[in-house]
Amino acid sequence: MWDVGTGEGNRTARLSGMNISQELQNLLNANDFDSANEMKLVVGNTGMGNYKELKRYDRYIGLRCVPELSMIEIDHMGAEFGAIVTISEVIESLRKNDDGGSPSRGGDVLKNIANHMEKVASEFIRNTASIGGNLVMAQRKCFPSDIATILLAVDSEVDIMNGARSETIMLEDFLKRPPLDPKTVLLSVKIPNWEAVRKGSPETVAFQRFSCIFIMKITRE
Repeated sequence: MWDVGTGEGNRTARLSGMNISQELQNLLNANDFDSANEMKLVVGNTGMGNYKELKRYDRYIGLRCVPELSMIEIDHMGAEFGAIVTISEVIESLRKNDDGGSPSRGGDVLKNIANHMEKVASEFIRNTASIGGNLVMAQRKCFPSDIATILLAVDSEVDIMNGARSETIMLEDFLKRPPLDPKTVLLSVKIPNWEAVRKGSPETVAFQRFSCIFIMKITRE
């Protein structure tokens, strides 16, 4: 395995002060992986053990130690999680955002997202699997992801990188695309703050109200 950002493993690729998108893409291009059988980006690699993915690859590139992909930011605009943040870390961060102050629609949604995610899989898998890896499995393998379901309900977005091109798209559009090629990287997941966007169009507000009811329902089941 190539461990990006550390000196571990048999073959190592180090990240320095360069922009993460630039250096990671340089690594992928340098190894000239043209076949989907040759290379796989991994964090916990739970697809192999826990989800019975039997396919073997020539190279595995570990992303666990890339700081830019482990970022967690929660502010008045919403929550953003780097792709390698584990499901358990997402749950913990969303709950920490509840400061015990006056209740709000946005705070209730984040809390209910955390409650629902805690029902997904086992504690071991939640501690190991990354939020980005889960969504990539859903996109590439049509994996029936509860994580994708709850994030779709709150109008989440994802940042992806392919070559020199980076873009932010709706999670729904991401899941509808053809399976990602090996060199396309999911960088982060964004959950909007409903308080910040509730002044949007009537269509957006109506969608959000429907989503909120959906979230409340599934987290109480």
